[in-house]
Amino acid sequence: GTRGGTSQMPGSPTGAPRPGSARVEGRAGGGAMLRSSPALGLRLGLVLEQHLGLPVSRFDCYLAVAGGLDVEEPAADLGVAAAVVASYRDLTLPPGTVLVGELGLGGQLRPVGQLEQRLQEAARLGFNRAVVPKGSGLGRLAAGLDLQLHEAGSVAEALVAALGVNPADDRA
Repeated sequence: GTRGGTSQMPGSPTGAPRPGSARVEGRAGGGAMLRSSPALGLRLGLVLEQHLGLPVSRFDCYLAVAGGLDVEEPAADLGVAAAVVASYRDLTLPPGTVLVGELGLGGQLRPVGQLEQRLQEAARLGFNRAVVPKGSGLGRLAAGLDLQLHEAGSVAEALVAALGVNPADDRA
């Protein structure tokens, strides 16, 4: 299964980051791509198809989230997209990887609020790799937390950093 995480602020109603997984299955007809959140699924499906050429909207996707993480929060976009792509391509996210960032319709990875606190919480919970939006300026903080920081400007760059391969490549 796909394992990774997204980072949400402690004290929020849905708690701290927890590993999640996605399963992509074939289907015959139309409908929402992400069963737990149709609107998010349609938006992420559009981005993944437009910018990676992955026809994920042809499939149903079931997302399992431990600990009640709110996948509607924009900071969770990158983690959800990585879980969907990893499942679609039969890849595994490296253990200890946390993904934080909002995906724009243009394929860009947008900054999210409280990124410093999110990384601190992720490190406290044992994550050792983080993929975040470019320009965070948190390299020194990450080094102090023993967190390997990967910054990306687009969904494609972020997924290459997270998965170690280009998910748009048919050989992936």
